[in-house]
Amino acid sequence: MKILGLNFGHDASAVVLNDGRIEAYVMRERHSRVKRAMTLDAGTIDLALDEANLSIEDIDFCAITSTQMCELMSTSKGRLSVRYETIPQHTAPCTLTDMAEAQGHDPFAYQRGFMADTIWPESGELVPDLLAVVCFPERETHAQEDIFRIGWLDRFIELSEWSELPSRTLREIGKTNFKDVVSSYEVSNGFHVPAVLTLDGHDVPAYAVYHHMAHAASAFYTSGYDRAAILSHDGGEDEPSTYNSGLFFYAQENRIMPIAPHHLMLGQLYEGTGNGIGFDYLGAAGKLMGLAPYGKPKFFDTDFLGNMFDVAERDLAKKTDWYRYCVSSGDYFDYDIECFGDQSRALDPFNRDVAASTQKLFEESILLATETLYKLVRQFSGHVPNLCFVGGVALNCPANTRLYNESAFDNVYVPPWCDDSGIALGAAQHLYHNVFDNPLVERTGDIQSAYLGTKIENDAVREALSEFADQIQFAAHDDLAKLAAEDLSTDRIIAWAEGRSEIGPRALGHRSILADPRNEANWARVNGIKGREGWRPFAPMVLEEEAENWFHGAPIPSPHMLFTATVKSDRLPAITHVDRSARIQTVRPEDGEFHGVLSHFFELTKVPVLLNTSFNGPGEPIVETPEQALQFFCSSDLDVLYLHGYRVTRR
Repeated sequence: MKILGLNFGHDASAVVLNDGRIEAYVMRERHSRVKRAMTLDAGTIDLALDEANLSIEDIDFCAITSTQMCELMSTSKGRLSVRYETIPQHTAPCTLTDMAEAQGHDPFAYQRGFMADTIWPESGELVPDLLAVVCFPERETHAQEDIFRIGWLDRFIELSEWSELPSRTLREIGKTNFKDVVSSYEVSNGFHVPAVLTLDGHDVPAYAVYHHMAHAASAFYTSGYDRAAILSHDGGEDEPSTYNSGLFFYAQENRIMPIAPHHLMLGQLYEGTGNGIGFDYLGAAGKLMGLAPYGKPKFFDTDFLGNMFDVAERDLAKKTDWYRYCVSSGDYFDYDIECFGDQSRALDPFNRDVAASTQKLFEESILLATETLYKLVRQFSGHVPNLCFVGGVALNCPANTRLYNESAFDNVYVPPWCDDSGIALGAAQHLYHNVFDNPLVERTGDIQSAYLGTKIENDAVREALSEFADQIQFAAHDDLAKLAAEDLSTDRIIAWAEGRSEIGPRALGHRSILADPRNEANWARVNGIKGREGWRPFAPMVLEEEAENWFHGAPIPSPHMLFTATVKSDRLPAITHVDRSARIQTVRPEDGEFHGVLSHFFELTKVPVLLNTSFNGPGEPIVETPEQALQFFCSSDLDVLYLHGYRVTRR
């Protein structure tokens, strides 16, 4: 069975599954060069089909998903469209359409979307939403009539067991028995509806898949677990009557079963506080996480712990929302709060302490939520050792580490595509395993590999080198890894690009900038090359077999840069944060040729660690193609570029 998975929201992407195995994975941002690009064009689908050596006629089904409240839009009107309709090829069970037919309701009546209304408002008065401004710049060059558009569905199955609890605090949710919900196939089949994808005149039977079901599937089906509890949470706007910020799930074999909404609001709180400090719209959460270790959690208050119902139940009349509470507290304790909103003053005491307090609130609330989830799954399944944590908030490495060290779960898995870059994959996997009831795929190879993007081709490298020949000199070498290690050991800063690109927001050695971690000055040098704030930290890559000699407190292996560890040695100042933490990536031979760079560097220096950061400039996606790599190299202060078999320097 060949399934095409599509995400039309931000971090738009296209995935091809062949009998449950990933054949192709294309993130639109890497080709459009718009960071976290949203809306989907036909060209992205073409790239995925070409990578899988398939045509649209070969595809049996399509799984479609989107970011909450983001309608399906495409600049490829005429080539690409979607409609909600049942056709004879729709053979899968679907609770929503069955219920609607029995009750005389229209399951497609709840379509919605905010983007077009703010981009092309009828009144001419609405300001475009920031998400559209940042992630959909095509709005400036395309008229509304040139865009394909259809509303998205955020309302799927609704249960009285979820809405009629006496209280929906985490404590009360944890005391409720949802065994009947978990055992119901009607519930697990209630998160998709039939649709039709049309590409170049060819109709493909499709299913629209709920956002957080796609998140959950993208984690569980690559975890390697036979059963697991799943917590999916992101910045989706939650209301008492919805579950857009996420759900608790339980998974066993090939089935993922919703338990209950958790009504957390940590994603919005965290990103909103980062925006309040003055960080840019889409990068706020990552910068806040990096800033937090500089401060003290002086504003942390247990009244804000838990979900939206926990907070509402307490007397917060004088505290209002979180960051207004921080501002009023800062004013009371005589902080200089004028810095709030000015990112150039991020290291001022007030901003530092707001960041630290927000991070502590985030961590304590996530621990409380997973405690609730553990109680729920224990009611009907006994001790479940495995937790999958997914959604944009799972990029928070300190919180992930506390889950690993302090939660009741023995194992914690966070996929490298835990943000919305993974939901096209998850939607396709949900369709294959959960809807069509196919068993888990045989676990041969590395099912958790992040190196699933488009690959660098030899012809493309030669063509790009020729294009930049007046600016560079280059040569092929038999042992590039050894040369690169020698460059690094003499304090050159290099870029390394090989093979298939990484999926997700973290560079993991296939599109990376590398430096010697022993030289403290490289912290500032690399931040300068990337155009980042000088205080922002960097992550280390480390040989897996050596990791425990240099770091502790994180799971080993830790291949996706999603957990923090404590640095044991004083020899790594360029990757050691102010609290002695580091967001580690463990490396094995199977990961690629850059493993050889790290091994040779270890031989030369007795240090099995390198500074690793993403190969991109400020506000840009990670480079994907040889041409993009050379463009960045020629316009930067990088010393050397290693590009798929070639060592490149400037003329």
